[in-house]
Amino acid sequence: MALLGLPIQVSLPTLSPLSIFQACYINGYGCYNTYVQNYQLDLNNPNLIFMPIGIADYGIAVQNGNVYQYSYTTNEVIGFVYLNSLHVQPDDQCNSQTYYDVSSIQLNGVVVINADDGKTYYLWAQNTVDVNNDRGYYRLVDNIWEIDNYNTIVDNNLLYGRGSIQSYSPLLSSTSVNFYAYYIHSHSLSYPFVIYLVMNITMDNNYPVIQFGYSTDGENIIWYDNVVVEVPSKSAYFQVAPQLTPIGSPEDLELIIGGLGGGDCVYVNQVSGYLALLYNNNGILTPVPYVFNYGVSTAETSTNMNPSLVASTEVSLNTGYFYPNYLGNTQYQSYQVSIYNPITGKYNIEQYPIILYKTYTFPIIVNVPDGYYHLNGILVNNVLYPGSFVALLINQSYTIEPDYTLYYYVNISLPGGEYLVNGQRYLGANTILVENGTT
Repeated sequence: MALLGLPIQVSLPTLSPLSIFQACYINGYGCYNTYVQNYQLDLNNPNLIFMPIGIADYGIAVQNGNVYQYSYTTNEVIGFVYLNSLHVQPDDQCNSQTYYDVSSIQLNGVVVINADDGKTYYLWAQNTVDVNNDRGYYRLVDNIWEIDNYNTIVDNNLLYGRGSIQSYSPLLSSTSVNFYAYYIHSHSLSYPFVIYLVMNITMDNNYPVIQFGYSTDGENIIWYDNVVVEVPSKSAYFQVAPQLTPIGSPEDLELIIGGLGGGDCVYVNQVSGYLALLYNNNGILTPVPYVFNYGVSTAETSTNMNPSLVASTEVSLNTGYFYPNYLGNTQYQSYQVSIYNPITGKYNIEQYPIILYKTYTFPIIVNVPDGYYHLNGILVNNVLYPGSFVALLINQSYTIEPDYTLYYYVNISLPGGEYLVNGQRYLGANTILVENGTT
């Protein structure tokens, strides 16, 4: 089994005790109470809580009333998004966007850079898809912010990619903050909408490179921006840990839905779909181990959306009253995909622990000695689909059988003789193509 070229399986970290007070301070779920600092109330309806709603991993687990901690580093993080629908409206209390039914889906993570000069730099990377139902398109946007006390990397323009350094002034603030930004041209939007948001870190001649990419088929990644951090470094990675960055933000990983930008908030009128967070765990894609139903690092928020666990730490999305909460995890599933190979006569078995979306593609022609296989279509659970690929939401077990016809090249030598093959008249010596079973 493979997703984006890597095997996938569930793996839980080793837990150690963590003070409940320290946990409340770090991740802000307020010991099961509302985290006042990082949500906004609709002044006309104080029961509406606006937060970056989705899933987030803070390196904190709660079991039987006890709080535990864990941490991990990785070079790659992935946010899986599957939406049957997503429709929102702006809220007048905390919104400045000009469009009506527009939102953002953000994959946010903390990048730690251990520089050659002995300093540790912290960056906050965002890989975002803007969903614009008004205009019928989506587009990819990436941002990089510096979240340490040096302000060296961004302010000194040490980020080199396709984007540029821009300035942002928070609402009601007289100061501005510099950040890196880039976006690609729009793509046509349709539902169901599927996208994998991917961020990866590599090293190039001692310089960290933050890569931003996406996939719409679960197989191929399109890297749309590669940002070199011009700081000679020993290492760089994403980090999830129950601790704060130098500016006081959590070292978390988030996949959330909020307003378009600039601190916008939206009221979710309709939503249906799934969100999942995964990370590269030594060459194996692993769902994050424990999650909360909200992030705190981004300024864009939403309300009237209620994530609920469906498999491991994957959530389904539905409308409903939102309250910030710890979700933890649930029993992972085992969705089996059996793929038949007509040449070997055997099935390749894949097992998926969460709901995912993947495209299976088969060659139209497969050459074999003295002939070839020709693809007629693809059988999925005994239903024939035309074409050379099928795209599946893997929320059940599937049997996939490419329907091939085998043809042979046959040499016939009858000098002066005449003969028929499948009603076709031949004379003399010929090399003809016949379907398997032809007499």
